[in-house]
Amino acid sequence: MSHSCLGAFTADGGEFTGNYRHLSDEFFRQFHRPNIEMFAAESEIDAILFETFPLLREAVVAVDLAAEIAPHKPVIISMSCKDGERLNSGESFAEAVQMLDKKPNVCMLSFSIYFHFPRWS
Repeated sequence: MSHSCLGAFTADGGEFTGNYRHLSDEFFRQFHRPNIEMFAAESEIDAILFETFPLLREAVVAVDLAAEIAPHKPVIISMSCKDGERLNSGESFAEAVQMLDKKPNVCMLSFSIYFHFPRWS
């Protein structure tokens, strides 16, 4: 089952920019908790997919929360990137790989590169 980043719900292009990085980890935890709890309770759901996160800190919070609530469910995480070096938020692609690869519940990392979205560039 998949769940999107906070930016996909803000309707302001946040999923392309990560322009909500000022929010706290606790805010991200509260935002992602209900869906992760629902996924954990469903036996038919084999894995949790976090889709196109532009912000590394939000991704780490979501992955850690999934490990806490649903340790029996593997996680697939997809990050959105500006290019081969930076996430859409401007954070380092290499740092994202290093941080997320260390998470024991992450079974797959995926990266999508968005070359140009003029409205949100």
